[in-house]
Amino acid sequence: MGVSCAAGMPHAAGANNTRNRPHGVAIVALSCVHCDGYEGRALLFISASQGRDPMAPIRDNNNTRLVPHLEGLEPREVPAVQIFVTDHVLHVIGDAHADTITVRDNGQGTITVTDGGEKVTASGIHEVSIVTGRGADRVSYKLTGPLKTTEDIGVWLGRGADRANFNFSDGVATGGHLKLAVHGGPGADREAVTIGSIAKGGTAVLDLYGGKGNDTLSLHASGTDSGSLSADLHGGSGHNTETVDVTATVTRWGHLFVKTT
Repeated sequence: MGVSCAAGMPHAAGANNTRNRPHGVAIVALSCVHCDGYEGRALLFISASQGRDPMAPIRDNNNTRLVPHLEGLEPREVPAVQIFVTDHVLHVIGDAHADTITVRDNGQGTITVTDGGEKVTASGIHEVSIVTGRGADRVSYKLTGPLKTTEDIGVWLGRGADRANFNFSDGVATGGHLKLAVHGGPGADREAVTIGSIAKGGTAVLDLYGGKGNDTLSLHASGTDSGSLSADLHGGSGHNTETVDVTATVTRWGHLFVKTT
């Protein structure tokens, strides 16, 4: 006899509670631990013939007592990283363990996220929210083509010695607008950004914040800047290291502003 349960099931009546109980039916509440990822209760309905005590032992035609039992259900594991989309926003939420999150972005709103086990591809994305949670997490984000749309990327690393690397070497095309904000939590975090050319009419705003701990922040900008590139590196509290390496050529249309604190 297989018995399953679902979250949110109302509490079962006790075996000795006959209120609202159908005639000739005993209701037995059974504990069910971690069914479908939740703790809950299962109800086992045991029918008895009319006029018989519904709690009396049930026997078959050979007078053998029948003992109800539970069958184990197929185990279902909840992924360590949750990935979902709401209104053109791609959400990536980690847990309290060391997560490894890899993001590949084609620069036109199609993004693929993997966490070592789960892989999700979404289109029409204009905003990315990554919350890693606690643990020594790793985030790798890479543009696989010039950014041609508007994209707002927010990353919250949480507690732990985290590593976050953002490779925007393919740069920002005309009409592309990139905004990146990385928030490091307590711990010795490493945040690194590499960015290529910014075309005329394209913009990039980069904000790296280390938070508490001895953090290492770095920016490398190369290519040609005919648009606008603005970067702010703020280590936060602790003994921090901030490195800026700019080899980009700024044209007469270009704008470059970098600040470290």
